[in-house]
Amino acid sequence: MEQRGIVRREEVVGDGRGAEAVLTPLGVDTITTAAPLHVESLRRHLIDALTPEQLRTFAEDRRAAPGTDGRHPQAPHPR
Repeated sequence: MEQRGIVRREEVVGDGRGAEAVLTPLGVDTITTAAPLHVESLRRHLIDALTPEQLRTFAEDRRAAPGTDGRHPQAPHPR
């Protein structure tokens, strides 16, 4: 992805162990283009295949997962 210009490496200030992968503007455009297709595929292959009871259980389990509040975090803007 780095060679394709979708991400770039940036040093982590104060932490010499590695680097962060940061989305480039091309990376943001790539995700923006791919997201609707990905969501449609998830719906078709996962959500639509579940019974109403399975879907309720899935939603309940998702809300109960540690570190989640049921909302999707916003992706940071490219630097």
